[in-house]
Amino acid sequence: MRVRDDDLDEYGVVNNAVHASYIHDARNVLLETLGISIHFWTSTGNTMALSELHLKYFTPLRSGGRFIVKLRVVQIKGVRIIVDHVIETLPNRRYGSQCNRCLPRQKPPSNSRIPGVGVQDTSVFFM
Repeated sequence: MRVRDDDLDEYGVVNNAVHASYIHDARNVLLETLGISIHFWTSTGNTMALSELHLKYFTPLRSGGRFIVKLRVVQIKGVRIIVDHVIETLPNRRYGSQCNRCLPRQKPPSNSRIPGVGVQDTSVFFM
């Protein structure tokens, strides 16, 4: 993916809320790849409500910067899907931000930092 100029704040870096938007877009692509269309899912009366989102930022994304969003399903338990997301800057794959893996009613791991990532986040969904 590439940073667009309208994603920038007044300081010339990607606004923190836009990181969540990048993650949301990548999550939709993953679900569609798995055969789960968001439009079909919601048309059946089901929802995919985000219950938790934790982000930690390290290196800002700047205008014209390139990055990738990596996703990993950590756990599927009952109605919860827990997904790790990582945004890595390209070509050097530096940290942009990181998220602690935080499951409901559990203590986050003491060291959840993943080397070479830009943004790391854990999301918990309810279906």
